[in-house]
Amino acid sequence: LRQVLDQFDTVVLMKINRKAVEAVAQIEREGGLERCVFVRRATTEREKVVRSARELTPDDLDYFSMLTLSAPRVK
Repeated sequence: LRQVLDQFDTVVLMKINRKAVEAVAQIEREGGLERCVFVRRATTEREKVVRSARELTPDDLDYFSMLTLSAPRVK
């Protein structure tokens, strides 16, 4: 995942599981992300948006979820 973030400005992960969230949260803690947005069941009445992987709970994860990650911009 780190290598992918080094190559692309934005990465989208779909069908999120616990291991993916743990990896993203670790990268986020280390300052390797500019932005992380989790969306569950987008466009439905049960939609949920979380702006940090560290705030996600196991109950947030389901088949219709995705994470959008933005790497820090080089200045």
